[in-house]
Amino acid sequence: MKWIHSALDLDRVIYIETRISLTVLREMFKEMGLREEERKITKAIRTSDRRKAQQSGDVGQWIEGAFNFAAFEITTGYGYNYGRPLWILAALIPIFAVPYAVAISGRTRGQGGIWVVWPADPAMTSRASQESTRLTVGAMPGGSARANTVHRVAWGRV
Repeated sequence: MKWIHSALDLDRVIYIETRISLTVLREMFKEMGLREEERKITKAIRTSDRRKAQQSGDVGQWIEGAFNFAAFEITTGYGYNYGRPLWILAALIPIFAVPYAVAISGRTRGQGGIWVVWPADPAMTSRASQESTRLTVGAMPGGSARANTVHRVAWGRV
């Protein structure tokens, strides 16, 4: 056990029948304060669990394994790649900003776009403040007076 923390590919270790040995190894790494190795073994255990579940032939376990693969293994590696979600987010923000910018620019045809729809609120006395309002670039600070009113009302409710 003295030199196992320097072994390569700890995150790719698999168990055949039982996960007890890997769980004990993970606990030993945890007690020794070797967080990275502990995360690698956790990833190995979870990956092996997912593969076994998907090979079991049970549809429910296969769906659960597919979900775990998409939600946890690809994104964070079950905690091993803890910074990866930030990189994924940084990559997706510009991609989703394009349709948002088109919708808010007012270049969509007809009634398309981003709308503020207020829930029915008996405390609201002004009928104008309960109407749905289309958000456009003018609704940003520095825009028209009506749009700025919508902006203030919108942020006042948050």
